Order: sequence, then C-alpha cells, then structure tokens
Amino acid sequence: NNKYEVVNSLGYMGKYQFGYAALEDIGFIRKGCYAKYRHKAPASCWSGKLGTYSRYGFLKSKKAQEEAIKLHFSLNYSRLIKNGTIKESDSQIKKAQAHFVAHLLGATAAYKYFKYNKDSKDGYGTKASEYSKLAKECLK
Repeated sequence: NNKYEVVNSLGYMGKYQFGYAALEDIGFIRKGCYAKYRHKAPASCWSGKLGTYSRYGFLKSKKAQEEAIKLHFSLNYSRLIKNGTIKESDSQIKKAQAHFVAHLLGATAAYKYFKYNKDSKDGYGTKASEYSKLAKECLK
C-alpha cells in the first residue's frame, strides 16, 4: 500500500516488504544475522547503511528503502541472468515477471518457475504464477 512504516504479520517490512535475508544480501543487515535470528534480528545486526541502525530506523527512512529496492533489483537482475531465468534480450514483460517472482520468492524460485513451471508460494499462499500475472498486468 506504499506505506514505508508497515510491517506485515510475517515480519516483512516497509514499502517493498523486505525480509531480513534480502536486507542482509544488500548490506543493511550484517552477514550471518538472518541465519541466527531470522525475522527477529536485534539492532546490533543492523549495519548502519544509510543511517539505518535498527528496524525502526529502516522503517522511518524513505531514502534507505528506496535505495534498498534499487540494490535488491540490481542484485536480483544479476542472479536472474546468471541462473538463466532471463536473458538481456528478453522482453521487458518477461524481465518484470521474473523480477516480481524473485523479489517475493527469490531468484532460485523464479528460475524453477520459469524453467520447470514449479509454482512456489509465499507465506500467505500467493503463488509465483500470480506474481508473474500481476507483473504482466502492470505493464499493459
């Protein structure tokens, strides 16, 4: 709902519903904290990137969240290229579909969905195919 300060019932936070694993991947959470604490990482796990030293700080910072989504999409793009989910020459729609699935389920789940039609689902039961369809609808 475009709300920067929201945290859902599974612990995903901010406008883009980041989890701790994704935040660790892009340097907002210190390496190893996600494995140790999952979605209850203490303030000591936060790296201080862009002034975020806690979940509260991340939720209050539009700048940090906007930078986080750029970093996350860039990382996912390279993962999706590397694992063969997408190619540079693919259409914008296919790239968007892969990004939607990767952002919410991970690059590996996106690969399995597009390569083997394995329709993984998130913690609320929403399937990769639904995210893929949503991406296509958004680009119409």
